[in-house]
Amino acid sequence: IQEAMMEFSDSINKYSLRNSALAGTKLAQYGNAHIQQNEPWKLKKSNPESAAQVIRDCLQICKAVCILLSPTMPNTTQKIWNEMGESDSVHQATLAEALESPSASFQPPSEPFMPISDKHLQNLNTKLGQRTKPDNEKSSSETSFSDRISFEHFQKLDLRIGEILEAEKISGSEKLLLLTVDIGSETRRIVAGIQKFYATDDLIGKHVVVVTNLEKATIFGTESDGMVLAAGDSADLLTTYGDSSPGQEVR
Repeated sequence: IQEAMMEFSDSINKYSLRNSALAGTKLAQYGNAHIQQNEPWKLKKSNPESAAQVIRDCLQICKAVCILLSPTMPNTTQKIWNEMGESDSVHQATLAEALESPSASFQPPSEPFMPISDKHLQNLNTKLGQRTKPDNEKSSSETSFSDRISFEHFQKLDLRIGEILEAEKISGSEKLLLLTVDIGSETRRIVAGIQKFYATDDLIGKHVVVVTNLEKATIFGTESDGMVLAAGDSADLLTTYGDSSPGQEVR
């Protein structure tokens, strides 16, 4: 579990969502192998104490897996978390809680995933094949951009000017900053991966473009309410050069 926690933390610091999810799935695979090898359903008659220990170990692994996979599987991990007897939100749990003892009692588990029919799987494979066809098979009218959206879809984004009031480093992270941003009607706390490119003092008073209607997310144990837009690998913050004020819409 500790190895998986270290791998997860390192992946988050490197902005690798894929590898952070792999840390959780590999731990789940280990837990599956552990219960298959020890067969507690056989041990419960000959050695009930050993059987109980195997189950307890698997619950500990399951608790850790829920925490590690919560960013990529938010609904499923919350469902399993509650069925394990945890009453709070898995998205508020810290990495350290992965090593805390699991609940002594829990609900009968339900199926975490719905089975996929062969017909549905075939449809998914067909769509995947259409999306991954070689470039030389694409028509000349297709652009190199990703799938386009309608103007109505774009209008659903609430983009506003924000003024950074405070900026502080997030403990344990080499890349993340916690920004306090004035967006006119309120002040938001937003996590941004720009620590390597900006000194905190240089950000104070800077005007930025904020996506204000994103769902809240927990990043590195810190709640983030919005997104600050930036361009390129050097996180060049989008800003304004006129008399814009916090809260003004970006059109």
